[in-house]
Amino acid sequence: MKTFKTALAAVAWAGISSSAAIAQTATHGWVQYTFDSKAQARVVIAATETCPQIMHDTGKVDMILRSKNAPTGFDKIRVCEGDVDATMMNMSAGGISLPTPKADPKKIAVLGDTGCRVAYGTVQNCTGNGTGPKWDYVDVANSAAGQSPDLLIHVGDMHYREESYGKCGPTKGCLQKNIGLTWSSWQADFFDPSAKLLSAAAMIPVRGNHEDCSRAWRGWFFLLDPEPIELANDIWPDQCPTADLAGHNWNYTAPYPVKFDNLQVIVMDTSRIDHDTRRYPDGAMVAQYTGEFTHIEKIAQDAGTLSSWLVTHRPFWAVASWGTDSAGPTDLTLQAALKASKEGALPAQVKATMAGHIHLAQQVNFPDARPKQFVFGNGGTKRDPALGTASGLSAQTITALRRIGADKDSFFWSYDFSYGIITAGASTWDVAFKDKAGADLHQTTFSR
Repeated sequence: MKTFKTALAAVAWAGISSSAAIAQTATHGWVQYTFDSKAQARVVIAATETCPQIMHDTGKVDMILRSKNAPTGFDKIRVCEGDVDATMMNMSAGGISLPTPKADPKKIAVLGDTGCRVAYGTVQNCTGNGTGPKWDYVDVANSAAGQSPDLLIHVGDMHYREESYGKCGPTKGCLQKNIGLTWSSWQADFFDPSAKLLSAAAMIPVRGNHEDCSRAWRGWFFLLDPEPIELANDIWPDQCPTADLAGHNWNYTAPYPVKFDNLQVIVMDTSRIDHDTRRYPDGAMVAQYTGEFTHIEKIAQDAGTLSSWLVTHRPFWAVASWGTDSAGPTDLTLQAALKASKEGALPAQVKATMAGHIHLAQQVNFPDARPKQFVFGNGGTKRDPALGTASGLSAQTITALRRIGADKDSFFWSYDFSYGIITAGASTWDVAFKDKAGADLHQTTFSR
């Protein structure tokens, strides 16, 4: 008996020792969708740690390093990843609770342009200790988490803390240690304030222009890009490669679908368009996006009768504002590219388009066959100038709507910091623009 107990104790001790060897601590975790429609858990660990396992009710899943090395500014951390699915309940990894992805999401939260602007001489009140209103993203994210969504779509521009030009300090609304193209800035700008939201729902992240190859591209590819990292010996270059080991040009992420039981979300990377505020298309980019729209047409057609949403950072048809009574249509480059694509229009399967980039919430309706355009760009970043007053739209806004062929009488816009909640109805998707307290600003529907 004594021998049996000793052997049993040895086995138990071996199990404990084995568990201790892999039971590492993560600092941040989330679940996101990748280019092949898979759900993937990712966690951030210290560079000295090893990847934890994903634990769930009926088993565990090993995680692997996303890249054995880190880009400049991220040396102290590593990112682990592992595939998960809708059968895995009560998931966690490294002490971080993770949401179970839903095969048929019924309530979707959409938001974007959430980072705190510290760039080009502008210092937003990120900490709440500076001048002006405090950064609102924490309230927006927590409010969206309180809606218990089944899915989160972030339409880009998570990172805004780029360069303080010496203007940061404890009483200035920002801390210098959190500024720059580094992990500490990504942590302060997105991962810390998003904690409750990322524990509530799996995410489809969309790349914004602030994550392009002139800005926070290292953080985007290291943390959030939907593709595997394909670099020789995981050695990070000083600038975006135009062809990695898989032949990918990091200036653009190819369009890809995320398929659910009753919905397909098509993700399009529009992070790079040079001079997109001009009154004519960016000719150098039209050919790039023409090819992408043709590919999107095929993605929609290959899904048969499955309805699609097309999500991107830059809206195809909306109104951008740059100053008092100064507004214009966007995005002329994407409009030209779509017109030049194989079909010359969005597929009938696309029931709505969703974007950010403009820091004013918008809903644009059209009298023709185009789907509604939604803009969820008021997630916390410093707002754009208003498009009018309580008495009506500005003359420039009305002209811009006319130029994109929109119905000005059904146009909605809001200056409030906000997000969207889209809920499945019997035959429609019911859309609610909500303020940071969760109150409805506007409601509408579009066809399922």
